[in-house]
Amino acid sequence: MFDEQQGTSTRMAPYGDGRTYAIPSGWPETTEAMRATALEATLAALEPGVVDRLDRYYDPDGGYSGLLFATAGDNPAYDVSAADLWAVSTLSVQVDSRQARRIFDASNARIVSLLHALPVDTALSDLEHSPLGSAVTLDRMWDLHLLFKTLTSTDDRDSNRWVFASKLCARKRPGLFPVRDSLVCQHLAGGQSLVERVPATSAPTCRFTRT
Repeated sequence: MFDEQQGTSTRMAPYGDGRTYAIPSGWPETTEAMRATALEATLAALEPGVVDRLDRYYDPDGGYSGLLFATAGDNPAYDVSAADLWAVSTLSVQVDSRQARRIFDASNARIVSLLHALPVDTALSDLEHSPLGSAVTLDRMWDLHLLFKTLTSTDDRDSNRWVFASKLCARKRPGLFPVRDSLVCQHLAGGQSLVERVPATSAPTCRFTRT
């Protein structure tokens, strides 16, 4: 597919239901086997009883994070608040003072800029109808995740910066970013481990390894 506005060739990627959307230039394509594994795992998660489990998870009187993660405190569309960090902490993320200071640094206008650059109402399942187009939206999503990952990086060997970044992105743009951690990735990989190969400034790449 050729993009007349940008004068570049656009590669298309498929949704699980057969629809397609454009992906950014330089991004790797997933294999058919990877997509089939993820789709099978997703359908398996929708087995009988899923509605009851979701009811328990989102019960405001229950002991799970559920509704609290999405609704706790102030959640400004174009900035990060203290309530955002507290909400992320309810999903088993430990927020230390260094990470909070970096995120709240008044000089860090990059967060505000990237949040303004991402649509508020677009859903990941409807990228082809994003006002920016799917490729631009995905590029900006990657930029926001990479920024949060950089800001939350520490010298701790057990640093969970990519998990922290993923959950903070999900809090700020829940329609675009699913809540994601190693357990979610491993389930979607059919019991395999998703190993990231991401240089600091590159587009995302990954592979599966059997655990």
